[in-house]
Amino acid sequence: MTLRLTASWQGVDALDLRIDRLIDVVESERITEALIPGAELIARKWKEKVPQPGSGHPHSTGRYHGSIRVERGDIDEFGIAALDILTDAVSPDGFPYPEALEFGTSTMAARPSAQPAFDEGVPNAIELAVAKLDALIVEAIAR
Repeated sequence: MTLRLTASWQGVDALDLRIDRLIDVVESERITEALIPGAELIARKWKEKVPQPGSGHPHSTGRYHGSIRVERGDIDEFGIAALDILTDAVSPDGFPYPEALEFGTSTMAARPSAQPAFDEGVPNAIELAVAKLDALIVEAIAR
């Protein structure tokens, strides 16, 4: 099982406008690259919320913390990849520990970390993406 958050630029007005201006003049790969720092910021926030080895938390094996990463997801019609911020960590016996923490179980209350990290990180991620896309716009105009 994989706990996955997908960061898509679609529907975010500040990004939509900039990407629309770039699609015809900049390679889609460069647009995707401009979006990656924002996704990495959200991944870092997620890691900050997960118990780390040495933290004194009884379940801090490091598997969960170390498995949080950004991967390229589905490609849209313009060739721009959605970015997945995910973990596929499981306990040694194959139990999907991240999902149990995020949503709870019949015997354990939820202790979410992914959604709060996403909620906290999105505004800054958008700011990073806007700055990167603006730089691509300036570069494209200068050509």
